[in-house]
Amino acid sequence: MAQSVRDNSLHEQDTSLNKIIYFNAKKDSYLIKETTPTTYEYNDVHYCDQMFSPYDNFYQYLSTPGSPSQSILFSNKDILDYQYQNNTYIPYIFTRNNVKYFQNKRAYTSFSYANGLDKAQFFDINFARNIYKGLNIQTEYKVNYADGDFVNSQVMNQFFNIGFNYISSNGRYKANGAFVHNRAYVLENGGIENDTLFLNNEFSSPSTYPTHLTNAWSKWKTNEFYFNQSYRLTRDSVNIFNKGAIIHSFSYERYARLYSGESASQVDSIPTTLFRNSLFWTNDIHSTPKSRFFIPITLGANVDYLSFDKGVNTIRNSSFLIFTPEVRLTFREYAIIDTTLFEISYKQLFCNKEYYQGDYQLELDFPTIISNYRNNYRLINIYGKFLSQKNQADYIYLIPTSNTHQTNTQSITLGFQLKKNLNLEISYYNLEDVFWFDNNMSSTNDVISGDTKLLQATLKNNFKINSWGFKGLVSYQKASNEDALRLPDILLKQSIYYEFTMFKGKLLSQAGIDVNYFSKYFADAYNHEYGVFVHQNDRKIGNYLYADAYFNVKIDRFTLFLALTHPYAGLFTRDYFNTPNYPHQGFSLRYGFCWKLLD
Repeated sequence: MAQSVRDNSLHEQDTSLNKIIYFNAKKDSYLIKETTPTTYEYNDVHYCDQMFSPYDNFYQYLSTPGSPSQSILFSNKDILDYQYQNNTYIPYIFTRNNVKYFQNKRAYTSFSYANGLDKAQFFDINFARNIYKGLNIQTEYKVNYADGDFVNSQVMNQFFNIGFNYISSNGRYKANGAFVHNRAYVLENGGIENDTLFLNNEFSSPSTYPTHLTNAWSKWKTNEFYFNQSYRLTRDSVNIFNKGAIIHSFSYERYARLYSGESASQVDSIPTTLFRNSLFWTNDIHSTPKSRFFIPITLGANVDYLSFDKGVNTIRNSSFLIFTPEVRLTFREYAIIDTTLFEISYKQLFCNKEYYQGDYQLELDFPTIISNYRNNYRLINIYGKFLSQKNQADYIYLIPTSNTHQTNTQSITLGFQLKKNLNLEISYYNLEDVFWFDNNMSSTNDVISGDTKLLQATLKNNFKINSWGFKGLVSYQKASNEDALRLPDILLKQSIYYEFTMFKGKLLSQAGIDVNYFSKYFADAYNHEYGVFVHQNDRKIGNYLYADAYFNVKIDRFTLFLALTHPYAGLFTRDYFNTPNYPHQGFSLRYGFCWKLLD
């Protein structure tokens, strides 16, 4: 008989696994100041498709798992994240920000697999080990294959990275690097030609409908290489005025999307190449100074060579040499605990051509406005952020017109955090000259701009009450100009589960449900030829509650799941779409496992 257990009994510390730590190589983490232990949680095992994680972003997507998607939870992008067109595979691909660099003495392997009646397969293997004192290597390979709900739809995606990191014996020199390859290959179906029969319950499956395309495919590829290194100029840093560290970074990035279809024999998007060299100095090398106050400073610059090649269907090829100085100034206080009171950062683009001239980004971050501590543990934290930004629109907007498009953004955010279990953020955005596509992207009239103001409130939760667990997010978004920003007013993702044991406590178990919901709005349509989402005014979608039921079990480092996805599909209504003309998936039984091994 199943027996209820207390929270801590289901999460006993696996001391060996917790020693397998990793870090990400974001710009200010080249010094490897922050590391993360390998997760022991097993509630996430059934989220083999990262898009459905209950506490990450919210996406509009097509019917087939692994197909193109776009975020419908608004956020700003950094001005140095140059885009030739919208990246429609963000939930899946490897980037320099999410590649994991491990620091482990024992070999570590994580193997995950998932399958189901919907013929969507997910596979992920991660391996890391130490090969020399201070030198670690790692690699990760993940794929998802899906036949899709349409006769002419199929997804065959592969994502791969291999990297290393090194820490010298005295800890003064650190380096990491990785090669990343992403390939998303999709047999395009174009969506159904008319959704009337589907909405009227006259057919049971989208595969019975004719589609816009019968012979078309797209291939989205990236090849990227990153190398970061840092050297501390002194052995220790106990004074405010220390010599700090020198940080150098080099990266090469190549992006391209190729489309072949019925209306055009071949359409090449805008192949993009980026070379970046960065050199920085910082005195913030993660050592507590003797003084109560400390002012970390980071100074440096990026030199970028950015090239947009002339593809089959692009009107020009352009190259840019961009120089971007950056400065970050922090004020930190050490009376009770390491606390950053405020931080200001500024970056400015200087370009040899007009297109990127004048872009800038100013950020003011107040991580601690009001805090409450107990035994050096933060219980409550109130924080704030301010952003002022001017940046060019994605380069794809130059296809139908020769004009440059620059967006001005100002935003202010107030956040409230309780024990890392609840996080509420309220943001106000003022957006000037937001650009979007209408219709077929075939004339200058299809590039439209407008101003809007946006109010956004997002609550994220991740907590437990006895044997009950809750993970999710709910967001309210309201734009003053709903043409400029097509966003649902309400977004909801919530996982609710109950934990218990079986077989005299040897089998840790969870049973739960996942709920997804967004309110009705004029969701963007998908333009398969250019691989972007465009505005449409024909039909609203949304206001449909998706719910999946799942069961997870754990034995040692082996976790197994069984899930019923959308079990009531078609019973009440067929008005369930994530993108116009692409009905959401119906009922499916899914299963899979994750196995973590230590050598």
